[in-house]
Amino acid sequence: MITGLYTNGMPGWGTYGANHIVTIYGYTFNSSTGQATLSYVDTGSEYAGHHYNKGGAYFNSGYAADTVWGWVSSDDAQVW
Repeated sequence: MITGLYTNGMPGWGTYGANHIVTIYGYTFNSSTGQATLSYVDTGSEYAGHHYNKGGAYFNSGYAADTVWGWVSSDDAQVW
């Protein structure tokens, strides 16, 4: 699933905020806690403000669905 979001606080972005697009490619659901974690691909470049050497990665996994929703809902141009 491809979605728009706002990068402020995301891994590799720090406090730099920009409208951005990522691909969510999977999730894990923990039935005992009722919580889901998501995996996404972030292809942001350093020219856009993303820093792979500061905690950002191309493939990212294990982020709480609520956390990712916070990034997505900050960019109301798209909703997934």
